[in-house]
Amino acid sequence: MRNAEPENYTCKLKERQKSKIMDDNRRTDLAFKLLDNVQNLIKFADTKINVLLIISGVTTTFILTNFQEFFELCLISKIILGLFFFSFLVFIVFSILTISPRKDNHTGNSVSKTIYFEHIASRIEVKDFMNDYTKLDESGFQSDLLYQVFENSKIADKKFKCYKKSLISLQFQLLFFFVLVAVKYFT
Repeated sequence: MRNAEPENYTCKLKERQKSKIMDDNRRTDLAFKLLDNVQNLIKFADTKINVLLIISGVTTTFILTNFQEFFELCLISKIILGLFFFSFLVFIVFSILTISPRKDNHTGNSVSKTIYFEHIASRIEVKDFMNDYTKLDESGFQSDLLYQVFENSKIADKKFKCYKKSLISLQFQLLFFFVLVAVKYFT
């Protein structure tokens, strides 16, 4: 009986270790899914702002094409034209901020830097990257992956905040557009 207990204990210990390995693999898979989800949110924000840019482009083209007519209507149309172009400029600023890439601000030396393309490209030679990558263990890779999830989440957050401001300024731009069209056709 005594010999069976250490074997049984050893088997249970191996099962726990095997279970831990599977847990690490599961964590890595989940981290990849999180990163993929956040990257898709970033793409979604870029797609949404492109739609708003098209709408703004159409309204601004119409106003510029008919600028002389709108300008000569009355004092109110001149004021509304000014407000239209002001909202257009605000929209453009927030749209550029939405689309513009972000810098890696939070890294420090806390992660191995083997996933993000600028970290990889910052190495002088390919062998430096290959050495860093081969030295990685599961925990180090997860840390680097989770750092990317964090950094991309910060990027997505900034993009959506700027997108919301772009949307609000476009709504004002559309309001002024429709008021100008109404003033033109009712005067």
